[in-house]
Amino acid sequence: MAEDLATDAGFRVNRSGYANSFLLPVAMMHRLVLQPLGVTSGGSDVRPLPSSVAWLNAPFRTLLQWEATIMGKGLSLPFGLSVFTLLRKGQ
Repeated sequence: MAEDLATDAGFRVNRSGYANSFLLPVAMMHRLVLQPLGVTSGGSDVRPLPSSVAWLNAPFRTLLQWEATIMGKGLSLPFGLSVFTLLRKGQ
């Protein structure tokens, strides 16, 4: 359906897939376990980490860099926190 909408609007789907796959287990733990237990607050989890766990930024960044390398080689990931579509104008 989305591909049809893009085509009808004059675009060609160049690539689509998932991103942030390596961080999915972390997000699932946060959303399905920690939030219901009241350990963390609800709402969006898109915010800076508290200073007490800021050391996690480096390993998370490394995971995202590995994922970018995989995707840059044209490989697709089977799941992820984000869905993306790369469109090109014209047929």
